[in-house]
Amino acid sequence: MVKKCVFLLALAIPAGVIARYLQNDDSPVVLSPHTLVIEEPSCERDVLKAEFKLRNTSDNELRISGINTSCGCLSVVTKGGESLQEGTVVPGGSNIDIEVAIDTSTSSGQLGQSFFIDAEIKGDPIDPLVGNVEYFVLPGLRLDPAVLEVKPSPDGTQATGVVSILDGFVDPGVEVTVANISGPIEIWPVKPQNKTLIVEELRFSVRQSFKVSVPLNAEHREGAVGMIIFESDHENWQSVTLPVILNSDVR
Repeated sequence: MVKKCVFLLALAIPAGVIARYLQNDDSPVVLSPHTLVIEEPSCERDVLKAEFKLRNTSDNELRISGINTSCGCLSVVTKGGESLQEGTVVPGGSNIDIEVAIDTSTSSGQLGQSFFIDAEIKGDPIDPLVGNVEYFVLPGLRLDPAVLEVKPSPDGTQATGVVSILDGFVDPGVEVTVANISGPIEIWPVKPQNKTLIVEELRFSVRQSFKVSVPLNAEHREGAVGMIIFESDHENWQSVTLPVILNSDVR
């Protein structure tokens, strides 16, 4: 089943989110919600952002003694953009808004990340505060460049360029097909380059670079010459389109 791909460069909470309050709200210090479930699927290369609130209802200041995360892909800052770190103080009877940013560019599927806040009141440690984010990342590719400019050869007979698939954006072992090509475009692996593959039969795994060639004639001018569409049988796969353009007039 194909799911709609929504780019969440700045995710608004609570839209599309179920907030489950699993922490004990009777505690004088509460991180809420305990778990955020982001319902809308994300496309890879997104940065997901979720908001939490740290409440200190005691009469004494709360001092952060440590922050740990389940993954280097997750960062924890205050709503104002300042890093939440050891030494941060939350005065008694006050709240601070926390923003969690998750880089989703290296994983796909149903995922979850957590962060852990160690803190103390009047020098006495409190139970660690735990925040969780659950989300789903659609599998796909990230191409470099996202738009390929091909450059004419000195003799003007063809224009060429190289496109690379960045690491880690498809689950290991998933194969991708060049499903459709519009325009007079040829594509084949740069390494090995022992033969030109037939476009309709080209299949490959991730972590590869490809040479793209466009035969030129008097009709070609600067601008779009076609596009390459990448497909896969992987569940929830999103088509990836690479526009190919000519970067100078060819006469």
